[in-house]
Amino acid sequence: MNYMKSVVCLLLLLPIMAHASAQWPNEPAGAPVLFDCDFSHPTCNGRLLDPYGSAGNTLTAQSDATAPMSPSGVTRSTESFQSGNGGTELHYFLPAGNNEIFVGLVWRSSATFGTNNPGANKTQFIRGQAGGTNGVFYWQRPRGSSLSRLFFSTQLANNLDQCHGAPDQDQCFQNVNDIQLTPGVWYKIEVYLKRSTCPTCHNGILRWWINGTLAGNYLNFAYVGADEWVWSETWDGAGNGSGFTVNPEHYFDHLHISAPNCPSGCGGTGGEPVADTTPPGRASGLTITQLN
Repeated sequence: MNYMKSVVCLLLLLPIMAHASAQWPNEPAGAPVLFDCDFSHPTCNGRLLDPYGSAGNTLTAQSDATAPMSPSGVTRSTESFQSGNGGTELHYFLPAGNNEIFVGLVWRSSATFGTNNPGANKTQFIRGQAGGTNGVFYWQRPRGSSLSRLFFSTQLANNLDQCHGAPDQDQCFQNVNDIQLTPGVWYKIEVYLKRSTCPTCHNGILRWWINGTLAGNYLNFAYVGADEWVWSETWDGAGNGSGFTVNPEHYFDHLHISAPNCPSGCGGTGGEPVADTTPPGRASGLTITQLN
């Protein structure tokens, strides 16, 4: 009898498991899910740390029937185009010292999203709570260019041998498929990162997919930040809004975070940092160098 109950339970679970796999096809099998949010509430009902009180101000709940994963409730981040500061900042903290992270984010910009002086906008960060890491995905939209891509930078020089880039920081561009993004279109961004065993040890992994297609694949990667997810966009970074003529906006439909190979019972701390209860300094709104 117990055997039959187990079989029935397994059969009932199979559609759910298949659905989860279809939603995030590149998530490592068996990775414990720490966080999943449909963004019908700006801070996922307080599960994301909002250090600057963006919710209800620059961060608002919206209805969008075009959202591909969890319509129609989405969250919009917006700010006046004249501002040289960033807009929203949100944080999720994994167990301190976490070694592997998978992030799934369904995101789009406004259709009228412009460009800016530095030529790139900061979006989501994957970094370490202990400091010394500030890896971020830039959305590169150079002024006067039709190019529009995501690339990752640890904002360190440890991977210049494989990523190249500026003299003082690596710029890891799409090295598998050159996928261009269109403002106003929804994209499913999946990221897998395995931290290296030391800040300069080349034994980590970084991969990201756009709508299921592998865009970047970096082995022998030197980076130890894998226990904090942050969204902190930079609207312009220089020139007090120079380059924008209308308010730039980001929209979020879904956020999913798991910890592959995490020990049994692991769990994130959501809106409360593990080691430091002081909100981190604002990563956006700073002048950054011109990117190639």
